[in-house]
Amino acid sequence: MLTIYKFTLVAITSSILMGCGGGGGGGSDTSSESSSSNVVSIPATSSNSLSTSGHNTKDLNFNTNIVVDSNTGNVTGISLVYNYNNSSLGLLVDNTDEIQIIADGQTVSTTLGSQVFSGDHYSYNLPDNVSVYEFRYTRGGVVVGEASLSSLPLAFDAVGTNNGDTIDVVLTREANHTYKYAVESLMCSADAGQTFNSVSSNYYLEDDEGVLTGDYSRSLSDAFNQTSANLQTSYDNCYVDILFYARLQNMNLSESSANIDVFAASQNATRITLF
Repeated sequence: MLTIYKFTLVAITSSILMGCGGGGGGGSDTSSESSSSNVVSIPATSSNSLSTSGHNTKDLNFNTNIVVDSNTGNVTGISLVYNYNNSSLGLLVDNTDEIQIIADGQTVSTTLGSQVFSGDHYSYNLPDNVSVYEFRYTRGGVVVGEASLSSLPLAFDAVGTNNGDTIDVVLTREANHTYKYAVESLMCSADAGQTFNSVSSNYYLEDDEGVLTGDYSRSLSDAFNQTSANLQTSYDNCYVDILFYARLQNMNLSESSANIDVFAASQNATRITLF
């Protein structure tokens, strides 16, 4: 397992999720049916500000991020409901509130996770080769937001090579997809490969950062302000991990209201050994 995997789904894709989804329906992938500007308003049913029931639904967004992992073939999802005034904090879905993830008519089991700084989120595995995925948030049986998705970004290969002080990665690119690199991480060991520590990392989380028009090619000096010769004076072994992801330009996605956003990407974590 690459070092980069330790934070990929929760930290990186969640950051992309929040950046794209915050603000109410304006940031999800291009869809066949645009999100409605309607916002469903149902009064709070409790006074608990850390749960969904403690907020009027007009202030809430049901935000979902789906990842197609090119390295493993797995399709996973993470969903959370947050208040627009604090989009970094996921709320516990409680009382008469309910979220449902459905794949070809079958309910998908979700697992509740909680973190001190980011609150509650719901993770799950999705079957692939599904005709339609559905995402639904209800309060007291009334639909607050629902979406359907019938296409996902395709998995892709990434083959990297070390050419001295330049890292080159060739991607298998598909039509109707856009590609970018989201993370570059330089890892080195000073004890003959027993332990590796981060020397430098770069994160490209905005939509216009790290966009690729061809294959990836970056020098160590541009990416990390390092050279191979300089690194070898301090370390026995070094490698670079790069996280790429692809988005489908025209997903078959429909969303019922501004209370819901769905984002999907395929990703590939690639490791290039320097020495």
